[in-house]
Amino acid sequence: MPESTALAYTGPDGGIAGYGVVRKCLEGHKIGALFADSPEIADRILEGLTFSVRGETFYFDTPEIHRK
Repeated sequence: MPESTALAYTGPDGGIAGYGVVRKCLEGHKIGALFADSPEIADRILEGLTFSVRGETFYFDTPEIHRK
């Protein structure tokens, strides 16, 4: 996707222990999805994603519950 950054965190076994994406939107940037095996890994991924858009506004793109 143009104007986006995706990061993955690999564990000691070489498997993916977390990942996240930041992408440009109409106003600022949106972060989502962001998944990680631990809060510490999530922090590292978030730091990398926000570093890639330094000085810009960013938002978390969280899913909403769809009620019938």
